[in-house]
Amino acid sequence: QVFGLGALAFSVVLAATNLLCFLCAKPAAEWSDRWGRKAVLVPGMVLVGIATVLLPGVPKVATSQSSEILLLTLLLGALAVGQGLVGPALPTIFTDGLAPSLQVKSLSLLRISTEVGAVTLSLAMCYLVGSSGFGLPLVAAGVAALFAAARFSIKYQA
Repeated sequence: QVFGLGALAFSVVLAATNLLCFLCAKPAAEWSDRWGRKAVLVPGMVLVGIATVLLPGVPKVATSQSSEILLLTLLLGALAVGQGLVGPALPTIFTDGLAPSLQVKSLSLLRISTEVGAVTLSLAMCYLVGSSGFGLPLVAAGVAALFAAARFSIKYQA
């Protein structure tokens, strides 16, 4: 309702962006193997950060409901492409160079930390959205993604 869409229209937009994220995964994995993890991961993180920071501004800059739907779809599409780039590259960073016996443990720790982070962040976002609306939490998440991309591009040595 924040974006002026009904539940069905918003669900269709989210389903389309999830499909786009899914379609990006295989090419992103191949690019990650060909050009390196950093070359795929950093642009993905930047796309996620920029799209997330800009999402709260959609209702403010849209001049009509159709332009709002278009802007929302474009930003969620950029977010989906970014997530599609990050998804395959991130786990491989944790396993590259490890002995096969340690790869499963490494991926297990990544998965556990991802789930703990998702639950913790979801609870924090619920609190922030309840107290301040969607704007602040989305901007904070986007800035965090941009910070992570900058730090990763400087610190990660492939």
